[in-house]
Amino acid sequence: MGRLAGDCCDMADELETVLTSAARPVEKAAAAARAMAAEPERTAAALSARLPAVIPRREVQGEAARGCLALIAEAAAAGQNALARALAILMRERVAPLRADGPAAQVMKAARLTDFDDPWVVATVGRAAFATGQLRIYERASAVFRARAPYWRDPLEGEGVRRLLLINRQPRIEGAERWMCYNHSNLPNCYVEEKGHPRLAIDVLTLRDLDHDAVRERIVRPDFVMNNIGVPELIAREGWGPLIERIADDLGAPLLNPPGLMADLGRAANYRRIGEGAHYLFPKTVDGASLEAELSGLRFPVIVRDQVSHMGAEMILARDEAELRAAMDRFGAAATYVIEYHDCRQADGLYHRYRICKTGDAILPARIHCAKDWNVHGNEHDALKEAEPEYGLAALEAQFWDRPLELIPEPVWNALGEMLRETGLDVVGCDFTMMPDGRALIFEVNPSMHLNLRDYSGFERLLGLA
Repeated sequence: MGRLAGDCCDMADELETVLTSAARPVEKAAAAARAMAAEPERTAAALSARLPAVIPRREVQGEAARGCLALIAEAAAAGQNALARALAILMRERVAPLRADGPAAQVMKAARLTDFDDPWVVATVGRAAFATGQLRIYERASAVFRARAPYWRDPLEGEGVRRLLLINRQPRIEGAERWMCYNHSNLPNCYVEEKGHPRLAIDVLTLRDLDHDAVRERIVRPDFVMNNIGVPELIAREGWGPLIERIADDLGAPLLNPPGLMADLGRAANYRRIGEGAHYLFPKTVDGASLEAELSGLRFPVIVRDQVSHMGAEMILARDEAELRAAMDRFGAAATYVIEYHDCRQADGLYHRYRICKTGDAILPARIHCAKDWNVHGNEHDALKEAEPEYGLAALEAQFWDRPLELIPEPVWNALGEMLRETGLDVVGCDFTMMPDGRALIFEVNPSMHLNLRDYSGFERLLGLA
């Protein structure tokens, strides 16, 4: 009270510094309460991005709780009701009210996650609860988030706009990206982030906890439906195929990447289907449940990985049967793949991993990663490119983007492209490296890849945008 307008602005400006400082959460909450009284809207915006900063990590009471209680009360008094309730939910198990009938206590008593209609608010509360170790609140927020947000509608409208409805498995409260495009197959997400299109609206429907009939009337009829669950094992295990096909049929829209075509794209199925040819080799791959029957025929070392997760960084290289069984125990024996390892270090001393993609009718380079270790991923590649520029990785990337046939022999490129077309999928990728004998060693073939493209023409033609 009584502060000049300029001082009010200074207080709001300084809050960001306080929230990122080493001060205790109760001190940050007190500073935020003062800023809220002076300039509510700017303070609410700053707090929404940094809720964990003002949440105590342990129980506080008495005078120590005063700043936290004041922040809740000031937010409610300023009409920032969603923020006040979010703070109350996150603080009430750790902050004891000074008065049972006080304004903060009243908000804390009444605030419920299920009262939030906006899924983004629920996601914000959930992420803050996870960050502050309140896992019970996090799990509850996750459940409410899934129930509140089965359908995201892109606001883009207008003449000539094409609508693509992505079908995902579940919302991700940890990420809750604006477009919710990522769910094991994220070409649309890359498309939006890196290029976008003024006539492409991307809506999202998530299947977990979905009452399809209840949400059906809210869905804007799309021009295309795309199955964005790109892991064949997940579709088979959780039985999403019939529901995905029913949704597309109900909406009367073509279904891209139909789940029925993915049955033969699991790793063991790919090994049996692709096998060995003149231009490529798919390494022997055994389902963990069939290990005993196949063990005598395996050649060590072998790679052990989880069947469902596509986090390749967690793979284990087992050099003998004892290491194999220990690795399988870590993942759960029946839920693993065992893959024969082929050492394909290249002439520059690095391991290379190439990724190509079929989008619509186009076969395109997607990315190249290099590392000193056999388990190649983007983080290792980026770190190596920055730390040791003498490897020339930036030039190698440009070469693969612009002149891939200088790195991949044309017969191999054509054979891989034909193999991708034979899957029948609209969007599908392939990871591989080159073997000393000039063939491609295929790591995987499926839609569950980050497809970072520079040329989106195939995708645009697929959707009628070009």
